[in-house]
Amino acid sequence: GSSGPAATPWTSTTSWTSPTPCATTWRTCASWAATCWPPCATSPPPAPPPDAWAPPLQPALSARPGFGSFVDKTVLPYVSTVPSKLRNPCPERHEPCDPPAAFRHVLSLTANASEFASRVSQQRISGNLDSPEGGFDAIMQVAVCEEQIGWRPVTRLLVFASDDTFHTAGDGKLGGIFIPSDSRCHLDASGDYPSVGHLAQVLSAANIQPIFAVTGPTVPVYQELSRLIPKSVVGELREDSSNVVQLISDAYN
Repeated sequence: GSSGPAATPWTSTTSWTSPTPCATTWRTCASWAATCWPPCATSPPPAPPPDAWAPPLQPALSARPGFGSFVDKTVLPYVSTVPSKLRNPCPERHEPCDPPAAFRHVLSLTANASEFASRVSQQRISGNLDSPEGGFDAIMQVAVCEEQIGWRPVTRLLVFASDDTFHTAGDGKLGGIFIPSDSRCHLDASGDYPSVGHLAQVLSAANIQPIFAVTGPTVPVYQELSRLIPKSVVGELREDSSNVVQLISDAYN
């Protein structure tokens, strides 16, 4: 998998997968905090243009977007541990990729839309070995790291965009990780992946509404996941991510 830009009421994340031996997936995770309108592949789909996030910010000046990214745990069999691959997991590409990370907090909630757009546009893809990604780790950290993310006591949306599935509790055993997720803020996702029930509990306690913006083939998987996470919604993301703002608007309204 690989990772690229994404957005959130705090943050957003995206991940991409690169050509063989990497998987072919893309995902983003984003969150927003606002008082009225709140706004983780061989050729990865382009990230939304910076101005794609401007419309929702204009009618509600109190909206604060943030951003983060994820790929997966940096141990085998999820990520190659060859030192050169940890520095650049996509050596076959002309441009270097970012080092893989379970979760990377890029930008806390901000009222500066220009800074948000600039930071998103600077993101590069990354890579891993398997198709499922570590998105649950990213969602957990966004939910529990309230101070670092900058959450406010207002409407909270978490936008999670992806073109592949996810690892869940128990999958960590493949990498020799047996300690359960502890629901604490690490910003580096230690321990096993969270379970669906654990994630639902934490999101509910933090009053965060998840929006799963996913590409066509994975929509059925996320629809089943959404049944188990209260207030969550699923929307089909176009390959070029051009409808991401519409998905957020539809979910909020």
